[in-house]
Amino acid sequence: MSMLLFLALSAAIGIFSVLTGSVGAFQGKVLLTTISLGVYSLTGLCCSTILDRPNLSTFAALGIGASILGGAFAAMTNWEILTGWEIVLKGRLSLLIIAISAAHISLLMRIKVIHTSVRIARGCTIGSIAIVALLLLGIIAAPESVLASCQVVAVFGILDVLGTIGTPILQATVRSPSGC
Repeated sequence: MSMLLFLALSAAIGIFSVLTGSVGAFQGKVLLTTISLGVYSLTGLCCSTILDRPNLSTFAALGIGASILGGAFAAMTNWEILTGWEIVLKGRLSLLIIAISAAHISLLMRIKVIHTSVRIARGCTIGSIAIVALLLLGIIAAPESVLASCQVVAVFGILDVLGTIGTPILQATVRSPSGC
């Protein structure tokens, strides 16, 4: 509930900033903070969709925690409480990757699997998400490894998209009486 209120407050501040006309440094910070908090609120809300599942509640809580930490970090960097290009860039990107990956996995876990093929497709997709996230975090930690990792990130990114689209379609297919 607090994430919804936080999202609504952020939206109200963003709307006020846009409606006041000229966007100066202050309005720019408000708008960037609103967007940042909106993104992290959405990732936290995605993670909250699996809180009611006992075997996934710890993962959900970690995803929500990463979203809260990411939102707080973004706000502190937007308002220059934390500075330094390297810490801002590495911290923001790392927390964003973790929060988005957790949200993505949480939404895939909402699928109530009824067939082994769907379980395999979802598992492979979650594996692809994890590999992409780990590779991106590795690139952030050691930027000199970017060229060596680009092809691998691209391959697993494509598999991630394929699985994200294909898993729910496969679930619907195996659920239907005709199987098609």
